[in-house]
Amino acid sequence: MDNNQSVLHNQIKVQAHEWFKVHGFKPMELEVCAEPKWIADIGGVIQPTNTEAIKLKLIECCSRRDGTWQEWRDRARLITDGIYTMLCEVKAFRSDFLKDKNTKFIKTPAHMNFLAYEKGILNKDELPAGWFGLERIGKNRFKYAVGKVTEDVNDKWALVFLVSLAMRMHNAYHYQYMRERIKEYNAENVDRQNHYKVSRVVSAIVNIISGDSMYEDMDVERALKYHDINQFRDYDIERLKELRERLKTISPK
Repeated sequence: MDNNQSVLHNQIKVQAHEWFKVHGFKPMELEVCAEPKWIADIGGVIQPTNTEAIKLKLIECCSRRDGTWQEWRDRARLITDGIYTMLCEVKAFRSDFLKDKNTKFIKTPAHMNFLAYEKGILNKDELPAGWFGLERIGKNRFKYAVGKVTEDVNDKWALVFLVSLAMRMHNAYHYQYMRERIKEYNAENVDRQNHYKVSRVVSAIVNIISGDSMYEDMDVERALKYHDINQFRDYDIERLKELRERLKTISPK
């Protein structure tokens, strides 16, 4: 998520991303190159099913069709046989919209171009021509305005868009993979450290109470610290002292 954007902007972006996922857009990524010097907030692809095309109002519901079922089927097939690029610009404040109104929003670089925005920052007639609208009217709730699918998308920039989308997906996968490997390594390292600590404790106890000549002139505290054991309870120290003194009184067989 872009830390340079406002909290409201990022909220709309996350919720719009979820809306696209529910409506069949896949794959999708954030911050995808649409054109030179234009990084769209969300980019993705869709090859809609009949149900998804109806939800997006790209075709009418079969029960409300004009003409015969076969004519409706032919119209639906024109939509569902296609693969469409999608970009979404997110605007949280009216000033942000006005800044791009006469630059980005006079273009339609993808097949389906969406503007997701906070309720009230646009008038009804201000949605850019050909753009689909997503007006946020509540948490995870959008008022959808159908736009127009762009037919004459620039092939060069469609390719750039798809390559940018693929690279973003690869980076996301790579970073997730590396985070998982690092997490596994850290978990294994903690286990190794714990085993090492246990080994030091056992070695210290054995050496202290067995009468090892190296520790004869050391008190118990110093002997433990020699093994890098710096945290211990007074009760345990007294018990070790008792054990060492008791073993000294036992004559070897």
